[in-house]
Amino acid sequence: MGTDCSVAVTTFPNISLAPLPGVCVSFGDPHTTSLSGTNYNMNSAGSFVLLRSPQTLVQALHVPCIGTRSCIRNDEVSVQAGTVVVSVFAPIDGTNDLVIAYRDSGSSDLQAIEFPVSLRLGLFSVEWYMGVRHKATIRSPENVVVTAAVYFGILSVAVQVPATLRGQTSGLCGAFDGDLEDDFSWRPCLPGRTGTFCEVLDCPGEPDCTMRGQCRLDSQSLNAPPQCSCNAGFAGAACEQLVCAGRR
Repeated sequence: MGTDCSVAVTTFPNISLAPLPGVCVSFGDPHTTSLSGTNYNMNSAGSFVLLRSPQTLVQALHVPCIGTRSCIRNDEVSVQAGTVVVSVFAPIDGTNDLVIAYRDSGSSDLQAIEFPVSLRLGLFSVEWYMGVRHKATIRSPENVVVTAAVYFGILSVAVQVPATLRGQTSGLCGAFDGDLEDDFSWRPCLPGRTGTFCEVLDCPGEPDCTMRGQCRLDSQSLNAPPQCSCNAGFAGAACEQLVCAGRR
């Protein structure tokens, strides 16, 4: 005899599911899926921000396909966190072997990360995936994980973002807020930025730094507003103060 389903009562435990991370992918021509699930094509050559979060910047370089200009492909992906920059390049020798290099604050030149050596700089890490040369993972201190893989000479990229960064991202990977419709909404420039594409630094003073210094970014913080580096003899947020030599 079986259970009488009309009177059987089942009590399920109260399960609390942790928020899931988001995943953005860019592959092929390149075809892109945002963190919120929007699917679209980005068939334009140039350098683009895939993801910007409070402490991590991921950029992709799109170039024409080898032997034809009828398509666009990923040629490079770079990840920056603080002063560390890691770049992954598609091979140009017909193999599926990734080329990886990095630069830290102590060096102005890129240094190769030779297979199968991994790299750890504080909470920043680079690893060859499961001991293969065609796939690697880069993890930023924010726990943003960028996976780069090459198949038949085509570089594909996946960006995994922890749930703690929900609503704090921008770029081709979208806003990560679950709303597909605002993935393509133009967002206000960060403080200290202006221009059509927020590409112009905007320091205190009119004009910037009162023409008595240079408007510069702090390399330690990706999203901090730029500050004036005043010329000798001037001080203040906008270099508006005259500093005289000698005693008062």
